[in-house]
Amino acid sequence: MKKYLLMLAAGVLFLVLLSETSFATGILVPEWNELRSLTLESLSVKTDIKDNIAETKCIYNFQNDTQSRIEALFLFTLPKNATVTGFAYYFKGEKIKAMIVENGRAEKIYQTVKRMGRDPALMKRKYGNTYQVAIFPVETGNVKIELTYVETLTSENGSHIYSFPLAGENSANLINKFNFEASIESPYTIKSIKTSYPAATSITSAHLAKTSFSADELAPDKPFQLEIESAPADLKIFLSAAKSGGDAGFFALSLTPDKSLENPVISISGIETFSTFPWSFPSIKAGQTLTLLGRYYPGKAAITLSGQSPSGYKQYKTIKTFPDVYIPNNPAMKLWAEKYLKYLGDSARTTKDKKKAQTTIRLSKRYGVLSPFTTFLAIPKSELEAYLRRFRDEIESFKNLVDKFEGAYDKRVAVEKPWFTLEQIPKGDPLIEVNAPADSLSVVAIFPGGEIRRLTYDDMKKRWIIRFDLPVSTESGLYTIKVLITYNDGRKKELSFRYYTGTPELSGKILNRLSGSPGDLVDISVKASPVTRRVMLALPWANEELYLASRDGLFRGTFKIPTKTAPGTIGASLILIDGGHNRKIIKTEVEVSK
Repeated sequence: MKKYLLMLAAGVLFLVLLSETSFATGILVPEWNELRSLTLESLSVKTDIKDNIAETKCIYNFQNDTQSRIEALFLFTLPKNATVTGFAYYFKGEKIKAMIVENGRAEKIYQTVKRMGRDPALMKRKYGNTYQVAIFPVETGNVKIELTYVETLTSENGSHIYSFPLAGENSANLINKFNFEASIESPYTIKSIKTSYPAATSITSAHLAKTSFSADELAPDKPFQLEIESAPADLKIFLSAAKSGGDAGFFALSLTPDKSLENPVISISGIETFSTFPWSFPSIKAGQTLTLLGRYYPGKAAITLSGQSPSGYKQYKTIKTFPDVYIPNNPAMKLWAEKYLKYLGDSARTTKDKKKAQTTIRLSKRYGVLSPFTTFLAIPKSELEAYLRRFRDEIESFKNLVDKFEGAYDKRVAVEKPWFTLEQIPKGDPLIEVNAPADSLSVVAIFPGGEIRRLTYDDMKKRWIIRFDLPVSTESGLYTIKVLITYNDGRKKELSFRYYTGTPELSGKILNRLSGSPGDLVDISVKASPVTRRVMLALPWANEELYLASRDGLFRGTFKIPTKTAPGTIGASLILIDGGHNRKIIKTEVEVSK
């Protein structure tokens, strides 16, 4: 009893410590027996800032100096506008990427695998933008964690600000080795970049810049901040827009006016937009940014920002093309999905609507973003297989956890068993059909990563069917789906088939240098792999897209450099498309001379 009370007191102290400290870079805390932090050996941060969106990857290396294996909690707080897009940890040199699982099931699997003495990791939102990762076991030595997130930048006085949270209030974390790298691309001329630490910064062209910083034994007392100052404009416009499956795209529209506005309103006409967030904006000062997230159907749109300025009613107008381009995992999709899932999840909780809650879970998996009902779960493949073997007899009771995703992968399939047929259905979602008796007790599919879904019997087709998909973040490779049939007499039969996702055979090379002066016509010739059906050049000005014509074994086209383009090197993208509408994006540059 005395021992129990001591443990309870330690637990209370642990919770008090968590509540009084703002964990910014993240801190690994052993559970119960050790309250001191593990040593943060190194932290590597790499961010890619394009327009007004930053995509950041952080790699943490912690050292366990205790003489025992422990369970550790890792806590961190992200910027207000950030959305977590991925979590992984390293197990015996292997990178274990997390999958999104329903909260209750994720906790059950984590605790079960933990009791087996295995190696799971669990990441969930604690509150606001603070997250917790539980890892077991943390052996004596190093533990490595990888986190990725995307965010829209804030702004002050027309300068856009990127801030990586290195230290919170009352935090005294020591980072033995810290490394930071940033690449910056802006449609507006970059004038200067100020940093909160003595970083090396180079403006390589009018629209491109790089920043780097390294330090040993860094005791951070403030965030690592970049203040990006660009040439002034009445209204700065940043648009990130693309499809990630289906006919409708996702957009993030950021507007920075040169006047203060009360009750500002953003309106878009000429194209159809829907499911936009937020529904209203607070008053802003001159040089601050408003960001609107939403869905759209492609086309040219008129964008209007209006509100009351100190000198009276003010209205800004501009024209932008919302492109008909496909970019898997585009950041606008992730940013929009988190807002939509929060709205949907909060509504489901308030109304206690179970159907809406299940929809939230399915969409969370589809978009690869956490919801109020989902958690990131990472388990090494060998440990997951051990778990599945142990609980094979229970899989019939698992709920259907995921829904379709439109066009996320290639549908080429190598069938290993004659029990399967794969059919193309509207919008490209594959369908598994299994020939099994209608009175079978159950037919379930085990997907890569351990997901288990129940098939339903179709009375018209006289088969068991299910649609299947992978999250949009799935890497290229060969995967296997297993199906377990339980007949009405209790007999079981296991079947499997393989499918391939990704397009490694898509490749291309630009044969000529893309350069010229403002007003010049520039030719482009591309040699692409045989499977390539279309080639498109996404140009940096006004989201312009150029489709190249195929002739003489090459893809060719001509584009004009706008007359008001500033000299410098400007980023562009070459997009290769095959017959299955799979795409590969190759980064390139256009050199503009005086």
